[in-house]
Amino acid sequence: MNPSAQEFSERADLFYGPEGRFGARQPLTYRRFDTLAAAVKFAIEELAPGKRSLTIQSGDFEIKGDEIGSLYHSEAFPLARKG
Repeated sequence: MNPSAQEFSERADLFYGPEGRFGARQPLTYRRFDTLAAAVKFAIEELAPGKRSLTIQSGDFEIKGDEIGSLYHSEAFPLARKG
């Protein structure tokens, strides 16, 4: 997945929660962001690694797990990174 600058600026929905044990489902928390970039930044800087069940939906994209980290570390990522 390689979103364009325009796609990084689209609204995004983030769903997250603790990783389930023994296949048990855990409740998810929902948060809406003005941009996909802001959702990716929040997921990596504020949630990872404590919340391992992460999914971002934006436009036609559904991004999960390691794909979120790949976006954060990509050259196309438009926001400043922590540290």
